[in-house]
Amino acid sequence: MYITNFVTCKLQLISTKFMFGGCSSASLGFVIMIMSLRCWVKMMKRKNFIQNGGKQLQEFMRSKGYDHALPKIFTSSELKVATNNYADDMKIGTGGFGVVYKGKLKTGKLVAIKKELVPKDGGNKEFLNEVMILTQIHHKHIVKLLGCCLETKTPLLVYEYASNGTLADHLQETANSGYVMGWEQRLNVAIQTAEALSYLHRAASPPILHRDIKSANILLDDHCDAKVGDFGVSRLVPDGEKHISTVVQGTLGYLDPEYFQTLQLTDKSDVYSLGVMLVELITSLKPVDAHHRDPEFSNLALLFIHHIKEGALVEIIDPRFLETIDESVAMSHEQTWRIRSSILAVASLAYRCLSLVGHDRPSMMEVEHELHDISRKLHATRFEVAEESVALL
Repeated sequence: MYITNFVTCKLQLISTKFMFGGCSSASLGFVIMIMSLRCWVKMMKRKNFIQNGGKQLQEFMRSKGYDHALPKIFTSSELKVATNNYADDMKIGTGGFGVVYKGKLKTGKLVAIKKELVPKDGGNKEFLNEVMILTQIHHKHIVKLLGCCLETKTPLLVYEYASNGTLADHLQETANSGYVMGWEQRLNVAIQTAEALSYLHRAASPPILHRDIKSANILLDDHCDAKVGDFGVSRLVPDGEKHISTVVQGTLGYLDPEYFQTLQLTDKSDVYSLGVMLVELITSLKPVDAHHRDPEFSNLALLFIHHIKEGALVEIIDPRFLETIDESVAMSHEQTWRIRSSILAVASLAYRCLSLVGHDRPSMMEVEHELHDISRKLHATRFEVAEESVALL
C-alpha cells in the first residue's frame, strides 16, 4: 500500500516537472517541495488509518451491513477546526486515557472528542472494541458514538456532547463547595444507570459486560439524565457462557474482589461496581481516599460495610440531603423522613451488591426493579419504612 502511494506521488512529481518545464529552477523546486509535502502527509494519514485498525473496522461494518451507518469517519482537519486546534479552553475532561475536548462541527452540533495523550502498544484494540460495541447497541441511557478519526497518530472518538459533565464532577463539586446534588436527582441517575446496564446484560445480543462502571464514566446531559460511557474494556459474553476468563481490568475502588481473585468476569462484577457507585451517591465520598480517611478504610466499600455492621450508617450519609429541598425552602418533617427512608433503602441494596460472593448479589435487573420501587415509594403520599431499613440506623 505504501509502495503504491509512493509510486503515485512519484508520478505526480514527474508530471509536475513536465508541466513547469519552462519555469525557473527555484520556482520548480518550490512547487516540487509543496507536492512532496502533500504526498508525505497523505501517506502518513493512510499509514495511521491502517495502524489504527481502519481496515478491521471497515470489514466489521460491512459484515454487519453498516456500510452507510454510523460511525462517521471524520477527517483530522474537521476535528481540528471543531476544537479550535485542541485549545486548552475546549478541554472538558482529563484522565489516564488522555483528554476529552468539546467540539463544534460545521453543522453547529456540539460533540465530545476523546483523544489519547500518547500512543500505546495495543491501544487501538480498546478503540476498536469500543467502536464495535457502541455500533451494536442503542439505549437512551448509553452514550451515542457519532464517529471517529483514524488519520491521526492515535485514533479519536467523537461522541454526543453531555453538557453537565460526569457524575464524578458533580459529587466532587458537592464535596468541595456549597452545591448539593439533590437526593431525588441522585436516585434518578442510579435508576438510569441500572436500566442501561440491565439492557447490556439481558437485552443486548450477545450480552455485554461493561467492566469499568464508575461515577467518572456516567455522563449527564442537559436534563442531568445519565449516559453510561467508556466501553474501551467492555467484553461480549459468548453464547451459553456465564463468565469470561480474563486479566483484571477496571478501576481501583470499584473492582469486584471475586473477579480480582478468580480472574473470572461475570455480570455480578458490574453489580459490585454499581454498588460502590450507590455508596458514592449516599455519602458524597471518594471510592478511594488514603489522605482523609483511616488507612484501614481508605476503600469506600470497606468503610460502608463497617458502618452498616456497626449500625452507624448515619455517620457517613451526606447530612446536607436532610437540610433543605433547595436553597430557600426548609424540609418538612415528612419530607425529611421520606428522603431518609429512601437513602436507607438504597443503602440496603448497595450492601447486597457489595457481597464478596457474586452469587449472593442481586442481578442487574433486580437492582433496576428495586431502585424503581424505592423511587415510587419516595414519591408516594405515605412511605412505610421496612424493618430491615430501620435496623440500619
